[in-house]
Amino acid sequence: MLGNCIRNYIFKSERLKKLYLEVPYYNYRKLFYLLYKILSIWYDLYMTLHTRNRVMTGVLVFSLLAVCSIGILAFYSISHQIFRFPSGDSFGAVSLFYFAAPYSFPAVLISICFLTVSVPVITGLMMAHFAKTQSQECLYFALFLLACLTESIRLFIPFLGLWKSNASFLITSTRIFFFGRLLAPASFLFSSIFSIVGQTQGSERNSGVLFAVTGVIALLIPVNTTRILPNCTVGIGFIPFFWVYELTLAVLTFVSLLLEAQNNGPERKRLAMGFLLLFTGYILLIQTLSMFSLALGIIFFASGVYLYLVNLHQTYL
Repeated sequence: MLGNCIRNYIFKSERLKKLYLEVPYYNYRKLFYLLYKILSIWYDLYMTLHTRNRVMTGVLVFSLLAVCSIGILAFYSISHQIFRFPSGDSFGAVSLFYFAAPYSFPAVLISICFLTVSVPVITGLMMAHFAKTQSQECLYFALFLLACLTESIRLFIPFLGLWKSNASFLITSTRIFFFGRLLAPASFLFSSIFSIVGQTQGSERNSGVLFAVTGVIALLIPVNTTRILPNCTVGIGFIPFFWVYELTLAVLTFVSLLLEAQNNGPERKRLAMGFLLLFTGYILLIQTLSMFSLALGIIFFASGVYLYLVNLHQTYL
């Protein structure tokens, strides 16, 4: 059956069909099947790794440009006295991870800057240690890093003094960072599911579908520019849906990684723990309103990234 499938695929090309018919013996035909299959797998793997490395390079370059742009914007905002703190009527906003600690606007800024700066650092480390491995999880992790980078758009609110503005820029920026928050858990879910079923050759296609679907959802979400929260975010509709979405995808990812660990050794179990720490830290950082939640978020995020990437690298050694 496998031979017939390969033969049918070969016959789609006139050159391969001609070469196939010129082979005189059945044993040589079997050898041709084998060689052709090996070459096909090698070519698909090469193209997939090439695509993955290009995506990681793009994320690295784009994140470095974003960091430089934010630095220039911060200098311009402070030097021209455009920078504005949030107004007092915004302090009553309720966050899912609002701890019993005083509100700290510097903590909000530090959390955004931490996520932004961590993207080029982590991407550079991944390119140094994963460039020649066959790990397709790196492609989905690069999408997660891109989702972290979208949080930097929130800095435009204090740097440009947009707390009381009803500008269309707020609508666009809100859709951008909300797209990132939809993309972050979905990228991990796609990584865990497709690694279980063994579908690694189409990872670039799967990531493209993921990118498109989350982008469409972000475009459809209603935005309330009259309600700007003290963590530099704009009010959006369907907040319960968003948290159900985040929690559901995180649980599914954790469970799928644990199921995979039953057949692939203890590294996958530690990978699941790394994801749990990493994603918890990510949620804490994007919802930071105090120094306490900031400290917890940085600890969880950093330890989770380390545990996740180290065990992912050991899996493919």
